[in-house]
Amino acid sequence: MLWLWPGTRLSFPTTRWPSEPVENIGRRPYLKRVTNITVTYTTTPEKMKQALQIIKNILNDHEGMMENFPPRVYLNEFNAESLNILDIYWYAPADYWAFTEFSENVNLEILEQFNKEGIEFAFPTTTTYLEQSEGKSIKIDLDKK
Repeated sequence: MLWLWPGTRLSFPTTRWPSEPVENIGRRPYLKRVTNITVTYTTTPEKMKQALQIIKNILNDHEGMMENFPPRVYLNEFNAESLNILDIYWYAPADYWAFTEFSENVNLEILEQFNKEGIEFAFPTTTTYLEQSEGKSIKIDLDKK
């Protein structure tokens, strides 16, 4: 089976024409973006709902939006280090540089609005819990010399 990205242009000599259908992604009508935005576990349910709504508002009826492909925004994962917001949107026509500029504007708007609302982005962290056994002492020296 021959599988290609939607809209890819592929050329074959007629003597080697494939017996399977070929999908041409070079002529695709749109570009699709899938993004994962991670926020901290200290995010309250109310703030999470606000974060989801912020992204939905930014993507609602956006530039290049296709009616039959509306944006999708979901709290979809409880990751080891973060809560994950999945957002997906499609952009038409398939102008890569316009799509990239639009995506940058979306990112900047999310950053600005999350900062304004006190919604914190997550990054890989580790929490260490120390437990003292009975009769044992723990000495911690945080003074760097």
